[in-house]
Amino acid sequence: MHKFTLSALLVAGAFLLSACTPGPLGTQRYQAYTGSDATVVYTQANKAHQGLFYFQRYNKEGDCFNSAEMIYISNNMLEGVVDRLFTSRLKGDQYWTLIVQDNSSGRMWIHETAFFLEKGKHYVAISSRGAVEIPADLNITSQDDLDKVYDRYQDKPAKPWNLRRGICKSWLSKAMGS
Repeated sequence: MHKFTLSALLVAGAFLLSACTPGPLGTQRYQAYTGSDATVVYTQANKAHQGLFYFQRYNKEGDCFNSAEMIYISNNMLEGVVDRLFTSRLKGDQYWTLIVQDNSSGRMWIHETAFFLEKGKHYVAISSRGAVEIPADLNITSQDDLDKVYDRYQDKPAKPWNLRRGICKSWLSKAMGS
């Protein structure tokens, strides 16, 4: 009985700790990448785009992609609708996804888009649309509507990759034959 109680306490503690982090266990808080191969990505929380904002990096391994790290950049579900611009410095020449978990309608919606970010470039990313390259000297402020900036540069999309078909299968998926 004593071992069961200790195990139950450990499991309960793990759930409590994971409940305090926005997102899956192991999600990291955003810290600007400082390497010389950095890229800059602008995202925006507003009435049209709200929820938890994440970036997930993937490593290409053969013909598929394995998840490398997940980074959250906002926890605005608790703040209500706010207009906020996020400027993220991420490792360039990498495969990334932008994920937004939105429950503003009372139902959980997950918007996700995948793109390859080239080092030294600047992008606007919108989870329901993708990412577009913008001029490095374009001054983006919190007053800008990133949907309009995206529209202006939609002819310069970041290189997409197939998120749905490209994820490497786990050992369980391989064993199940799917």
